[in-house]
Amino acid sequence: MVNARMLGLLWWSNGGVMIVYASCLHLLWSIALVIAGPALTHATPIASLLVATREYRLLVLWLLLAAIAAVWGALRGPSRFGFVLMLPQQFLLLIAAAGGVTAILTGTYADGVQRPWAFILTDQLPVILAAPMYTLAVFVFHGIPIGLLSEP
Repeated sequence: MVNARMLGLLWWSNGGVMIVYASCLHLLWSIALVIAGPALTHATPIASLLVATREYRLLVLWLLLAAIAAVWGALRGPSRFGFVLMLPQQFLLLIAAAGGVTAILTGTYADGVQRPWAFILTDQLPVILAAPMYTLAVFVFHGIPIGLLSEP
């Protein structure tokens, strides 16, 4: 059972904010894909995810289910099952980040628009940073030691 104190700790001190951010991001991407249709698949993070799923409707479903699973895992509190529920979202974030890095290295967005690498870096940095930050948040949330950050 989740009580008010546990929710307070969850969201602010144990990585919950990042978990909620990523869940909201994926939920909003899935809603935007439903509303805007396949035209939205030219956005670099979405295009990267579409390459992985190869099917527009499957991507919408995957984004939605990953967001729900991660929130469910967070509401369960630290547990092995909760950790597993957060993995699909981590995978989505890594794929989207890889798409951003690829765009930076090639100087080309997924829709073919070419820009200087620094411009694309500035644009894609929030998506790229989300992957490692989410990983850190999940580890902190579940009490998994993180090298130098863990106590002896």
